[in-house]
Amino acid sequence: MEFECPNCHQPFTLSSSVLKHLNHPRSSCIPWYNRMHELAISGDPSAEEYQRKLRRALGESERARGYETRSEPMDMDLPIPGEGGEDWGDTNMDFGRDSPVGGSNTDPDVEEFPNAAQPIGSGQTFMEWVDSDQFAPDRQKNIYYPFASKAEWEMASFLMRSSMTMKDIDDFFKLQHVQEHLPLSFKSAKELRARVELLPKGPQWNEWITGDGAWEMQAALPAGATLLGALGTSDKTNISVMNGDRVAHPFLISLANIDMDFLMKASNHAFMMCALLPVPKFLCHKDIRGLMERRLLHRCLDIVCAPLKRAALFGHPMTNSVGQLLRCHTPLAAYIVDTPEAADIACVSGKTSHVTMAQHKTFGDPIRQEERTGESTWLKICAVNSRVDPWDIFEYQKESKKLRLSGVHLPFWRDWSLSTNPARFLTPEPLHHWHRQFYDHDFQWCRKMLTDSEIDFRLSIIQPRIGFRHFKEGVTRIKQLGGREHRELERCIVAVIADGAPPQAVYAIRVLIDFRYFAQAPVIDEETMGRTTGSLDEFHQNKQRIIDAGGRQQKHFHIPKLEFMHSVVPSIRWAGVPMQFTADVTEKAHSTEIKVPARTETNHRDYDPQIARYLDRAEKMRLFDLATGLKSQLIAAGPEDEGEDHDDEPESLYDDVSTAAGESTRPIKNLFNVAKAHRDKYPHLESRMFTTLSTAFSLNRTPHLTRISIEDAAELFRLPDLRPALGDFFNRLQDRRSPDIPVIGGRRRCRPDCALPFTELDVWFGVRVQVMSPHSYKSSPLAAQNLQARPPNSEWPYGRFDTVLLCNDKTSAWPGGGFREGLRGHTVAQIRLIMRPIWKKSSEPLTTAYLMYAQRYDIVPQHGSATGREWSTGMYILKRATRADGQRLGDVTEVDNIRIPLELVPRFGPKADPRFTPHNSLECCSEVRLNKYSSKELLWIMESVSL
Repeated sequence: MEFECPNCHQPFTLSSSVLKHLNHPRSSCIPWYNRMHELAISGDPSAEEYQRKLRRALGESERARGYETRSEPMDMDLPIPGEGGEDWGDTNMDFGRDSPVGGSNTDPDVEEFPNAAQPIGSGQTFMEWVDSDQFAPDRQKNIYYPFASKAEWEMASFLMRSSMTMKDIDDFFKLQHVQEHLPLSFKSAKELRARVELLPKGPQWNEWITGDGAWEMQAALPAGATLLGALGTSDKTNISVMNGDRVAHPFLISLANIDMDFLMKASNHAFMMCALLPVPKFLCHKDIRGLMERRLLHRCLDIVCAPLKRAALFGHPMTNSVGQLLRCHTPLAAYIVDTPEAADIACVSGKTSHVTMAQHKTFGDPIRQEERTGESTWLKICAVNSRVDPWDIFEYQKESKKLRLSGVHLPFWRDWSLSTNPARFLTPEPLHHWHRQFYDHDFQWCRKMLTDSEIDFRLSIIQPRIGFRHFKEGVTRIKQLGGREHRELERCIVAVIADGAPPQAVYAIRVLIDFRYFAQAPVIDEETMGRTTGSLDEFHQNKQRIIDAGGRQQKHFHIPKLEFMHSVVPSIRWAGVPMQFTADVTEKAHSTEIKVPARTETNHRDYDPQIARYLDRAEKMRLFDLATGLKSQLIAAGPEDEGEDHDDEPESLYDDVSTAAGESTRPIKNLFNVAKAHRDKYPHLESRMFTTLSTAFSLNRTPHLTRISIEDAAELFRLPDLRPALGDFFNRLQDRRSPDIPVIGGRRRCRPDCALPFTELDVWFGVRVQVMSPHSYKSSPLAAQNLQARPPNSEWPYGRFDTVLLCNDKTSAWPGGGFREGLRGHTVAQIRLIMRPIWKKSSEPLTTAYLMYAQRYDIVPQHGSATGREWSTGMYILKRATRADGQRLGDVTEVDNIRIPLELVPRFGPKADPRFTPHNSLECCSEVRLNKYSSKELLWIMESVSL
C-alpha cells in the first residue's frame, strides 16, 4: 500500500514516513501541518478539511484513527512528533512510572505523559530567526555575508577560535604570503572582530525527564504545558597562572530535557555561562566572612534566576525547532556542586548533611536518616528571622547555629515553583562524590594496609594496555591526580590489594567499588537499585575490618560523602541516573568558558566584561556556522530531496546539524558504519574491516609481515604447534560444536608435518576492536581498543599479547543476560598471532576469514562458590590451560569470535615477586585474576547490570 503527503503528494511506502516528512525541519510542508494545528486550536471549521486530507493520505478511515465527524477542535487526535511510538528525540533512558528506572538493550516501552507539551500556536524557527536579521537581504545572494565567501568565513572562524592574540592576528595579516595570495576583505584583527560582531546575535532568553520528579512536576502543571528542567552549576576556579590571585565564580546553566549522551559531550556546549558571580574579600570580622559570602551567593542567584522562577510559576511561550509555540515551565531539575557548596545551597551549617537530618556523629551510620526537606529548612529560617534581625549578623549567626543553619536568611530556592526542596535538586555528582571520595578515603586505606612501596610496585608491574593509564612508577609519589587517574585506580585497586590485605577488608573495599560502578550505569532498573543498596549495606557490615587491618586510623567512619551514598538510590528514582549530572562536563566548561578566554582574550585587567564579550562572539560564530551549514546543505540537496524517505532520518538530521555546526560532536569513530560504508561502496573488494552484530574489527591495510612462511611465523612467535593447529582448524570448519565446548581445546589430531593448501601467511601485530554499548538501544559503540599480538623483542622478551573473551557460538546473542552466573558459552584466551592464509592459486580457499592463534585460560574453582568466583574480590581466578605433555593449550580460531577485550592481573600473593616487570608478569605468574573492573561496561556485563 502506498501513502502520500496531503500537501505535495510525495509518495511514501510507510505511513510513519509521511509524518516524518511533515515534521522534518527541511520539509516544505511544515507550514501546511502547522496551519492545520492553528485552525484546530482556534476552532476554525476548515480544520476538518485538513484533518480529512491527512487521514486520507495515511490510508486510514475515520473510525480506524478514533476520529469522530464532529467539528470541535479538541476532538482531533492528530499525531504529533514524539507521539504514536515515533522515535523523535528519545533519550537513552526510559523510566516508566510503574516500570523499572531504565530499559534494556532492546527498544524500551515508552509511556508518555498525557496532554503534555501541546502547541499553543506558531512561533519562529531557528532559520526564520536568522532570516529576520538586518543583513538577511544581503545573505540572499551570499549566505556567508558579511564575509565574501565560504573560504573567507572559514579563515575568519579559524582565527577567531584560535588562541592567537589580537597582536598575533595582526602579525599574521602582515605576512607577505598572506597579503599577496589571500585576498581577504579584512586587513586587521580589529576589523575582523568588527565583522564577527555583525553576525546574527544569539536568542535572548528572559534523562531527568524520565524520573519520578519530572512526572510529578508535569502533573502539577496545567494540561498542555511543557516541562523544561533547568540545570545549574557553580564553582570557583582560578584564572591566573603562577601570579596574582584571580578567581572567577561562573554560574552555568543547561537543560535537563537534552539527551544525556549529547549533554555529556563538552564539545556540544550544552552548558552556557549565565553569570559571573562576585568573589569578594570582606573586610569584616573573620567569624562572619563565610556567612556574608553565602548570603551574597544566594542574593546573586536570586537575581540571576528570577526569569526562570517566573517561567516556572506562570509559564513562558517558547518556540520549538519546527515553529510550534509551547507554554514552558522551568523548575530547577538539578544543581551540580560538590559537598561543601551543596551545604551552602541547602543553607545548613558545617558537619551537617544537606539531604538528610544526619550530623557529624551519624555520618557513618548504616541507615539513612530522615530526609531534610526544603520546607523544614525554610520554617527554621523563618523562626530565626522572627526572633533576630537578619542584619544583626553576630546574633543571627549564633541563633542559626543552634538549628544547624548557615545564616542565610533568604535562600534563592524559597520561591522557585516545584523546586523548593534542595534534597531533590542537589543530586549525586560522580566526579567528586564518588571518584574523589575513592582517592581521599578508599585508596588511602589501601595504602596503609599494603604500604606505599608494595602498592606502587604492584601497580607498576601490571601489563600495560593501549588507551589506559599505566602507573609505571606507582602513584603514591605523584603530587597531583585528576579525575582520570582516580578512575584508573578504581579499575585495578581490588586486584592490586587482593592477597596483600585481609580478605574481609578487601571485600569491604570491593563492595564500595561495586556501588560506584552500579550507580554509573546509563540504565538502572529496580534490581540494580537493590544491588546498589545491598553493596552499601555490605560495606557497613564489614567496614570494621578495614580498621582492624590498620587501613583507617580513626575508630569511626564519620565521612560526609559516605553518608550521602544513602541518598543515591532515592535520587535515582526522583531525578534519573546520576551520570547525567557529572561535573566532568562542567569542569571542562570552566576551561572553555572562563580560563581560556581569560588568558587569551583579555588584557589581564577587568576580566568579566572581556570574557562576556568573547563568549558573545563565540556564540555568534557557532550559530552562524549552524545557519550557513544548514542553508548550504539545503541548497546542495535541492527541493526534490525534501521529504525523501529515510528510515534513520532523525539520526541523519543529527549528523547534518553536527556537521553544520562546525564541531565534532561524535569523537568516537564508528567502525560499524565505516565497515558498512566500505561494503556498500566497494562490494567486490575485500576489506580489512568486518563486523558481527555486537563487535567491529579493523586491521591495517598493509600487514606487518607479508608472505611469511608458516615455519618462520611459528619460530618468530614461539608457537611450535602452529601448523597442526591450522590443520585442526580447517578440519573443524565442517563440525558443529556445542556452545559449551570451548573454541580452543581438544586433542591435537593433525601431525606436526601435516599438509596444508597454503604455505605462507600475512601477519598483523594488532587489531582494533570496537564493542557496542551493552545498554544502548540506540546501538552506540564504545571507543575502539587496540589489541596487541607482537612477537618477542628486546623490550618485551616474551612478546606483547593481549587477552580477550571469545564466544564459543558466534550465533548467540551478546551480551544476552550477562555472566552473573558464570562464563557459560565463552572462553578467556590470549591472542598470540593474527594472520590470514595466502592460498595457492590452484586451491579453493576454505575460508576468507581472518584467523588468530590463541591460548586458553581455565577457571580455578573456588571452594564454596556457586559461580566459581573468589569471595573477597568477586573475580575469576584463572590459570593457563595445558595439554597432557605440559605445553600451553592453544588453537586457531577466527578473529570475529572476539567479543570484548579483557585485563588479567597477576595473583601477587601476600608479597609481589620482585622479579616481576610489566613485560613478564603475565607470562611468568602461575595464576591471574580476570579484572572485571577494567571497564564499566565489562562489569555491567559480568554482573548482569540492567541487562
